[in-house]
Amino acid sequence: MKIKIPLIIFCITISYLVFPQTYNIEIKVPNIDKIEGQILIAVYNSGETFLVQKEAFKVYAEDVKEKTMSFTFNDFPKGEYSIALFHDEDSNGKMKRNFLGIPSEDYGFSNITSMLFSRPSYEDTRFYLESDTSFVVELQ
Repeated sequence: MKIKIPLIIFCITISYLVFPQTYNIEIKVPNIDKIEGQILIAVYNSGETFLVQKEAFKVYAEDVKEKTMSFTFNDFPKGEYSIALFHDEDSNGKMKRNFLGIPSEDYGFSNITSMLFSRPSYEDTRFYLESDTSFVVELQ
């Protein structure tokens, strides 16, 4: 019995359409100062909703149990994303700020190793997901 090459290609193509490929994102946060509260992680897939927590693509919260924590998120389709996280020490779900509006709880972003005096843009923090991906996010 001969199987024709076009039939095989057709079946593979249909399987990708019916069962879209998904990937995992792993985030390691190595420098947590206090073992209290939660790490809140927001994943964005648009510059228009970037840093609007209520409009994030996905949001995760995990109790802080160690000074270094790792998080793995599954089933993300191929695409463009950005990650923002902060250490919500009082577990109130909101970033605490000082009287000047500067964050007083530690925070971090994908693709950012150090921050100066302004918040990063979506373009600064975005990455394209087309395979399983890992990040180390240093808290600032």
